[in-house]
Amino acid sequence: MDIYELLDTADPRKPLLTVGEAHAVLALLRQVVDGEGQDAVAADELAVRLAQRVPAPPE
Repeated sequence: MDIYELLDTADPRKPLLTVGEAHAVLALLRQVVDGEGQDAVAADELAVRLAQRVPAPPE
């Protein structure tokens, strides 16, 4: 299964991460986005989806 099939799978949502872990994942994805190719495109799409759901980090 490729990354896009995984992104589009209609599985039920589960609370699996803390907010801090979610922000760490977003930071890692943004580093991948800075690269090139299919991985960067998929990382960008996933980062956008996650960022819409994760509360803002504490100030």
